[in-house]
Amino acid sequence: MRYDIFENNEDKDRAKELMPQLIKDEAWKFVIKALEANIQYLSDQLNDEDSDLIDLPPEEFKLRTLLKQKQRAYLTDLLHLPENILAEAAPRPEAPSDDIY
Repeated sequence: MRYDIFENNEDKDRAKELMPQLIKDEAWKFVIKALEANIQYLSDQLNDEDSDLIDLPPEEFKLRTLLKQKQRAYLTDLLHLPENILAEAAPRPEAPSDDIY
């Protein structure tokens, strides 16, 4: 995911300093546990043959299943938010020039 959150290079430098601290922080570990619990809950709902989804009409079943899959994917992405912010703060390689001479 691309983030347009940095106003200047100082913001990027600050993110590069703070994100590793966040990753190691005990509070972030609790956030990770909560995200993982929610991911597991959605996975259980998707895999449970006794789920309320089974009784839905086919079109609604399809839509609700897709929604739960998207929610699970979004939460999974959040697990890696600090790393993604770090990647966004990293310098980008310059695009190669088309002019070879």
